[in-house]
Amino acid sequence: AVVSTQSTGSSLCDVTGTEHSTSTRPLTVYNPLPDHYEQSCYQIWGAVCGTVRDVIQGVSVEDIRGIGFDATCSLVVVDSAGEPLSISLGTEDNKTCLMWMDHRAEKETDW
Repeated sequence: AVVSTQSTGSSLCDVTGTEHSTSTRPLTVYNPLPDHYEQSCYQIWGAVCGTVRDVIQGVSVEDIRGIGFDATCSLVVVDSAGEPLSISLGTEDNKTCLMWMDHRAEKETDW
């Protein structure tokens, strides 16, 4: 499975590398203010699980030898219990992922 900026995708390949099925799902990018780019970790994880389910449909669990996962560099902020926290300046709790292209803290990091 792979998570990119605007979608997730999964492929089912055999041991020779031959691709047998693929699935993709779109992701929402929120841009509420200049330099603010956010996503929902809940949407991301749901999309990853959905694409994996799609490509293994009809495949016996015994035939699956491994799974790989790759993602763009983003940050999910969590509390002390490991639960995602909203990074939204508004009231939307689903915005839990600070994207790689978010530059809201540029002033604070400019030395």
